Amino acid sequence: MTKINVALRVGLENSVQCKFQDGIYVLYYLTEEIETVTKDILKYISEIIDHDKITFITNAGVDMHSTEDDVIYGIRVHKARYDDMVDMTNALND
Repeated sequence: MTKINVALRVGLENSVQCKFQDGIYVLYYLTEEIETVTKDILKYISEIIDHDKITFITNAGVDMHSTEDDVIYGIRVHKARYDDMVDMTNALND
């Protein structure tokens, strides 16, 4: 099992925590501000990671207009509550 945990700076207010495990990149983005993750940011993430299995979990708004199945640029997007995001990002740092 490979596990990588890094922070990406991609034009958002905070860094994106990235974990690679079991062949899937899982990205966590926690924000305390009202913020929207744009399609351009998701496209940039898909280009720098360049992997066919990426999941993006966030409590921020996400520009998902004209997409199907919560997937854009090969990234599966999951919305999470703020409290759940705090728990998930804290677990990454343990």
